[in-house]
Amino acid sequence: MSNFKQKQSEDFWAEVMHRSKIQLIGMNIGTFHQWRATVGDREIHRLLSLMELLLSPDNHKFETVFFIKWINCRINGPLLFSSFRTSGRTLIRQGMKGEIYCIPVLYVIIRHLTDDAKSPVSSNQEKNWRIDFSQIGEHKTTYQKPGQHRDFVT
Repeated sequence: MSNFKQKQSEDFWAEVMHRSKIQLIGMNIGTFHQWRATVGDREIHRLLSLMELLLSPDNHKFETVFFIKWINCRINGPLLFSSFRTSGRTLIRQGMKGEIYCIPVLYVIIRHLTDDAKSPVSSNQEKNWRIDFSQIGEHKTTYQKPGQHRDFVT
């Protein structure tokens, strides 16, 4: 990878992490866990696997727009985006414009919250929950093995 491309990638991920932290600060974690309970961990894992295909600054706008529409229609997107409070509307609006940070930010947040919490928390627990920002960015991605192809299945 050229130095320019590597620097561009590092800058992209630094911005993704910055935006993810900002989103997490104002997030309603209880609503997120309602969404998680409604959708189920299997479907969320599938969502994250599909999102991994779009974690590049080189994505086309129509892919991001399609994916935001898919989230809204297929996996109770309104409840997911309502957990971001007022910034959820901004996230949807930016995603519908094809903004390159939208999907990676969603991926980091969903991955962090599902990896961090093994089971949903109650409203009382949510009040005392602190997010450990030092763990953001240490999310695991699933990489395909050489010669292995990923199928897009809906």
